[in-house]
Amino acid sequence: MEQKDNTDKIINFLGACMVLGIALSIFFMLMSNEMPSSNRELLIAFVSAMFGAIAGSIKKITGEADGAQQLRDAEAKVKELEQKVQKLEATEE
Repeated sequence: MEQKDNTDKIINFLGACMVLGIALSIFFMLMSNEMPSSNRELLIAFVSAMFGAIAGSIKKITGEADGAQQLRDAEAKVKELEQKVQKLEATEE
């Protein structure tokens, strides 16, 4: 089971790197060519979407998403332990 988790992480990492590479290459291509002012709004929307993709890719590459899962697991364990403490306190009374 742990092998499958590592494989998924590697696939996610490689996919995020590819999205980042594609987004950056498109960005540099757009910067090297002059765009007509009639396409300004479309270009702004495209660049905004591209930076959204880059942000998601960076989160995957840095593993920030994994940290969020670890935080949820820790919160669940804390709640479980709090319930056990409450049960112990109730039995003492």
